[in-house]
Amino acid sequence: MYDDFRNTYTMTGFCGIDTRSPALFFSIHEANNDATQFAMDLEAAIAIAFFHPGDILVLDNAAYHKGGENTVLQNWLWTRHGIFLLFLPARCPELNPIEQVWKTLVYRLKQFPLGLLREIRNHGVAVA
Repeated sequence: MYDDFRNTYTMTGFCGIDTRSPALFFSIHEANNDATQFAMDLEAAIAIAFFHPGDILVLDNAAYHKGGENTVLQNWLWTRHGIFLLFLPARCPELNPIEQVWKTLVYRLKQFPLGLLREIRNHGVAVA
């Protein structure tokens, strides 16, 4: 097992149910997630048309979703891209099933050597 994944890399990911897009977009990067990194990952997902006008983006209340340059995120997504942003109530992980996906994904990523993860970290792609 490779237990240093959690302390070495972080991941931003979006899961979708729209058949016009792949089911998953992710980006693996070093250091902790922050508002700037989240905004860059969101812009990358928009740039490859992972999101479409009329989509609803559901986020928890993590500080990097709302802080820093993301204080204007809701307005920017709606006015520029037609994407509606919905924040879940605080302390309600049962409303956010993706948390179970992240838990499983981190567990599985710990099975791989860091060298392999380093190789793919800059190649975050949409996966069908």
